[in-house]
Amino acid sequence: SGVLVVGGVVVGSGVVVGINAEYGDEAPAAAEPTEGVLGLAVSSSEGVLTIRLNRPEKFNALTWEMYTGIGDTLNAAAENPAVRVVLLTGTGKWYCAGNDLSNFTKNMPAGGPEEMASNGQRVLNNFCDAMIKFPKPLIAAVNGPAIGIPVTTLGLCDLVYCTDNATFRTPFVSLGQSPEAAQVSSSQEPSAWPRLMRCC
Repeated sequence: SGVLVVGGVVVGSGVVVGINAEYGDEAPAAAEPTEGVLGLAVSSSEGVLTIRLNRPEKFNALTWEMYTGIGDTLNAAAENPAVRVVLLTGTGKWYCAGNDLSNFTKNMPAGGPEEMASNGQRVLNNFCDAMIKFPKPLIAAVNGPAIGIPVTTLGLCDLVYCTDNATFRTPFVSLGQSPEAAQVSSSQEPSAWPRLMRCC
């Protein structure tokens, strides 16, 4: 079995993934994407599939395409016997800054804000359902600050490891919003924090 060392690197089943490198003033270079989704870098070795949020210049903020890409990757990994565990982490100093606000300002659909909200709800439901239903160990390696949905979805992981510079913020109330992600009920599985409750 693998060992996970939080002080500087993640070690799992013989795979080492750096999560706490020090950088200068410039943002670190993004890793090469491997699954055709801009903002994600997916790699696999010895049964460990790593999904890396890969927009360090944007603090790994999530686009709609990244939500869909993560969900699709988890669904495919669930059916792939070569994948034994999935690791979620970020590139650079940040784990994830939450939603990319351009999700709500660009490409407004013909139906206006109502259609945009409906489309967004569908994307988020599919993303959360993929995490909730994932049948294998799902591990988060939080390598830096996390804001919003990357915080609330940590409850959907089986294990969460953090570096000493990880911080957590859920600014929903101060922004006049309701919490999402792990606190949102799925039509298929209407329960909160289901992966945690499986361990009870």
